[in-house]
Amino acid sequence: MYLIKQIPEDFCVTERTSVQPLAHGAYRYFWLGKRNRTTLDALRAVAAALRIPAQSLGYAGNKDKRAVTRQLCSAFHVSRDRIERVRLDGIGLEFYGSGDAPVSLGDLAGNSFVVTVRNLDEAIVRALDEMKSQNLNDAAARKPDEVMDSSFDATAGKGGQAARAEKLAGSAETRMPAGAIRAQARALQVINYFDEQRFSESNIRVGKLLVLKQFKEAVALLMQHGQDGALLEKHLKACPHDYVGALRLLPRKILLLLVHSYQSWLFNETAAMLVKGETDACVEVPYRFGAFVFPLEPVQNVMVPIPGFGTEFDGSAAAGIVQALLVKEGVTLRDFIIRQLPEAAAEGSSRALAVAVEGLHAVFGDDELNAGRKKATLSFTLPKGSYATVAVKRLFAVGGGSPASS
Repeated sequence: MYLIKQIPEDFCVTERTSVQPLAHGAYRYFWLGKRNRTTLDALRAVAAALRIPAQSLGYAGNKDKRAVTRQLCSAFHVSRDRIERVRLDGIGLEFYGSGDAPVSLGDLAGNSFVVTVRNLDEAIVRALDEMKSQNLNDAAARKPDEVMDSSFDATAGKGGQAARAEKLAGSAETRMPAGAIRAQARALQVINYFDEQRFSESNIRVGKLLVLKQFKEAVALLMQHGQDGALLEKHLKACPHDYVGALRLLPRKILLLLVHSYQSWLFNETAAMLVKGETDACVEVPYRFGAFVFPLEPVQNVMVPIPGFGTEFDGSAAAGIVQALLVKEGVTLRDFIIRQLPEAAAEGSSRALAVAVEGLHAVFGDDELNAGRKKATLSFTLPKGSYATVAVKRLFAVGGGSPASS
């Protein structure tokens, strides 16, 4: 079984932004580099260091915790000097410019990744080599300064970090080993599944319970698995049976995340059934909440409905699968109107069945962390909202590989 994220440096993400900085404006833009921290945790720490409310910081999306990541953020009415004086463990800030609007979800153009996959056996390496011969073009070795570097040590303490914060904020890239095999791919099609980190332990179940207005059961699950259990318990002690009131103590983003997790699972199930209906040449990779079905040949890319109260079904195969799935789940489109919690109501949307993995480079070498094993360092870009871990699972499925917990 192969390993992803054995160490944070194995998973490096650099955000691609559409924000163009100005010379002046009420908002200051800065690159947030972080290691082994969630985006929200890092932003809370930055807000505390700047002595401003966390809500005054803007960002375009959450980045993985067990990783080295770089993303654009904004701060309202904070000077450049204050930003550049911030010193925090595992965090580096680099000033980018000013503007008239905060950074938000619409500013994310995509993400660039460098992922090191470890603990590979020769069979998987051979299978990937065969795949390379079929749809990869050999590429010349890149010069060292063209290769991505993530030598920032976020554990070095405040003194060491001060000298290297710019490196963390300015790069989330990994140096490739000398003498390794290099390959460059044409765009590879990958089914656009939501991966496990979208769902956490119980988000899918809680989201469905909210949609079905089973608030007591939703609160019970949140108290058992969520981070806000103490908050909910305190409210229920003061106001027994006020489950809606307890849920309203949660931030709107959290409530929406729960409902969206259920919608995302519905998308995954629909996408898997679409692929199975399109081709018999496919491979299944299990995950905690089902199985990813990957076609071994390109399939027709279509827009898949993510159901909500505003969804209007057409006569497509995708729409038919979603409708049948909702019947099986005992859920209607109107259920996504949650009058008791209007902030959690979900209108619905659509999502492409597949995305292109652009600019794929694969580098193979010896795994220095796992004796006698091989590793692959992959670099590629994806559109916003797509998961690099899904792309990795698709790539390594060709050799019969499956991911293991690191």
